Formats: sequence, C-alpha cells, structure tokens
Amino acid sequence: MEKFIKNFAWFTRNYLKNFAWFTRNYLRAALAAVLLIALSAGCAGNGGQPSVTSETVTGAADAVVPTADVTEPSDPATEPSDPAVELPEAPADEPPSSGGLGGTSAEALDALLAKAKEMLAEPDQMPASLPGAVTGENSKSALGVEPEDFDRLVEDAAAATAMITTFAHEIAVVKAKDASAAQELKSLIAQGFDYAKWICAYPEECVVVESGRYVMLAASKFAAAEISVEAFQKIAGEAGEKNIFYIDAVGGGVEY
Repeated sequence: MEKFIKNFAWFTRNYLKNFAWFTRNYLRAALAAVLLIALSAGCAGNGGQPSVTSETVTGAADAVVPTADVTEPSDPATEPSDPAVELPEAPADEPPSSGGLGGTSAEALDALLAKAKEMLAEPDQMPASLPGAVTGENSKSALGVEPEDFDRLVEDAAAATAMITTFAHEIAVVKAKDASAAQELKSLIAQGFDYAKWICAYPEECVVVESGRYVMLAASKFAAAEISVEAFQKIAGEAGEKNIFYIDAVGGGVEY
C-alpha cells in the first residue's frame, strides 16, 4: 500500500507539471493565431500589400509535449528474496553437565557433605567421617576400580569414610578426565565396589550417580545415601540416573 501511494503521488506531480506546460504553450499558440488573423485583416485594408515582417510565429503544431519517464513499480515476485536462513542443527544427546559442581574432587566433596548436612532431618543420620584422597594405590579398596583404569580415567578423587570402622559408611566424589570417562567410571564402580569390606557391617544402600565429569558414590544407611544423592543433584543442577547396585534387605544384602 505504501508503494502504491508513493507511485500515485509521483504520477500526480508529473501530470500537473505536464498539464501546466501544455496550457502555457497552447495559450501562446492561440495568441499567435489571433495576431496572424489581425495582420491578415490589415493586409486586406492596405490593398493587398502585407505589412507583416518575416518573423516566424511558433504555432501550436510546433509544441512538443514531453513524455513522462514513469518507472513502473517493480514486481515483488521478481525481486530477489532474502537469503535463506540456515537453522542450526539440533545438538546430539550429551551427558548431563556438572552444573554448579566445580574445582577438585575434594572441593566438590566438601560442598556435597555441607549440603547434605543442611538437608538432614536429624544430625545422627550421617555418621561422622574423615575425608581423604583416593589415588591409584587405594582406588581398588575405596572405589572398586583397578589402578590402571583409575589412572586412565580419573583426574583426582576424594572419599569421606566413617571415623569408626565398624560403621559401613563412605561418600566419594571422583573427577573424571571427561564426561565419557565419568560414564565408564560409574559402571566400573557399580561392578567392582566391595560392599562387604567393613568389619561385621554392611551398608544399607550403595548407589552411584554422575553429572558431567563428576561421579558420586554413596555407601551408607538409607537416609545418608539418599540425602547424599539429593545433595549431589541439587549442587550439580542436572545429573544422570542414579544406579542403586546394592541394598540391604532385612539384614541380608541384595546385590543388583
């Protein structure tokens, strides 16, 4: 509509300009014709001897009406269209990111334990524990991961174990070299962790979960294990599916 209004305004302006030009020349030609008639009448009164000079009178026939150079509006169908916008491809499925988790495994473990204590309904649901580093030398006993796999997949690891060894309790955080290594570690821990390593005691639940490069293992009472998983998930913001690979069924362990 806007283009039509612009073209109509342009046509009207040029039409009026040409009309004014034609009118001016038409009046000039008419005046010249009247003068010629008057001179002819004068010649007849002077015995046929014309007294008209040899000036050339420009008549209406000599007038040339200029043609308007009207540019036709371009056809939208023939105008070049906007270049096609390429939509980005949907990203492939990736393991969940580690979200709020960061730093070393020891720092992540400290944050996890602090968050878990905030969430506990009763303080004694989480046994008192001592944190320590996990290396290739003790990875088999702490995580159930062979030293060569630990060195290949792990950047660093830390675990908090019960201060009283007769309590079956361990919370561990492993920082893998990348997300795919974390996925492999999660599987290795579930397959190799020794839930019978405590003296005359068994954990009520053993569970492992991952987020990005971080893997968390909880082997403890039901409440402590579940609260640890929830704390890990809250800090990470996004986590994979938890794998409960052992649960104590009425005093007799059941391995999954």
